[in-house]
Amino acid sequence: DEETLRYLLWPGVKSPEEARQAALEFQKTPGFYAITRRADGVCIGSLIINLEREQEKAGFGYALNRSCWNQGYMTEALRAVLRFCFEELELNRVEAFHYAENRASGKVMRKCGMQYEGKGRQEAKVKGSFCDVEHYGILKTDWEALPE
Repeated sequence: DEETLRYLLWPGVKSPEEARQAALEFQKTPGFYAITRRADGVCIGSLIINLEREQEKAGFGYALNRSCWNQGYMTEALRAVLRFCFEELELNRVEAFHYAENRASGKVMRKCGMQYEGKGRQEAKVKGSFCDVEHYGILKTDWEALPE
């Protein structure tokens, strides 16, 4: 789906065979997780955690099938990832960015307690166009201070 891939560097897949091959490759990638819907077990997206153990921090990226947007799935998945990063991996910081046009992604990050940290003007080139990039972060102390 071109709209789902709009803000990703990955070009996506065009056939079931390409999807199968991509899934096999992604399974080899450390920190790559499928997001599945509890009700039926269908894969609706993905999330990757890029761990920097020596810095006690991680970054992440995610994608969600457009048919599942605005239903709380990504917020739930990101909260689970943040809980894992701070409570299991005992990290100090988790950070991420989104392209400025993708305001929904920033909304998810803010709903999960992440704080806006600034904008890099024309920081990235995505599919031939320069994009502003908005940066977010959350510290372990921020996470612990959030209401349950």
